[in-house]
Amino acid sequence: TILNPVFIQERMKGGEGSAQMFGKIFRNIFGWHVTRPSAMNKELYNDLYNMYIKDEQNLGIKEYFMETNPAAFQTITSVMMESARKGYWKASEEQLKVTASLHNEFVKEKGAACTEFVCNNAKLEQFIAGKLTPQQQQAYTAAMNAVKSSSMESNAGVVLKNRNSSVAQSRKVVINGAVTAAAALAAIAVLIYAVKKR
Repeated sequence: TILNPVFIQERMKGGEGSAQMFGKIFRNIFGWHVTRPSAMNKELYNDLYNMYIKDEQNLGIKEYFMETNPAAFQTITSVMMESARKGYWKASEEQLKVTASLHNEFVKEKGAACTEFVCNNAKLEQFIAGKLTPQQQQAYTAAMNAVKSSSMESNAGVVLKNRNSSVAQSRKVVINGAVTAAAALAAIAVLIYAVKKR
């Protein structure tokens, strides 16, 4: 079904979720190649390349993903590139250049979608950059660095917030402990006073 043009056209009528489904299918295909390579058709990646990267059926794949869910298409292109890097897809140099160029175009125009394949794999990032022209390489590296530095800045704020929250929570525990101890001491003092008075 993932290679059936009618299925693809019907799914493309949906919104962002339908587009995301394509990315999930590509991740699952990659997972099957990792865990059960003998069960996979050797030509599957070439067929996927022809259908989604080259758009040989003229379905408007690139335009659909660019408008609907660019992150899903970045997943598709990065899975294809990672499959080649790992040796699951025996791609030609031309196929790699076309796929890397398309991946770069989406990253440049829409920003990097930081999925497990797009931002968290330095070897894949280097592999993709190595298939780009020097000018494309420069733009790709700049876009990837921008999203990473932005992510680090926002994560630093979260860590700081968590640390401040921990300090405040520790103070609250100490204060609650002191209040409880004072209340217990007061109760004991009242009890002792009551016993002595009898």
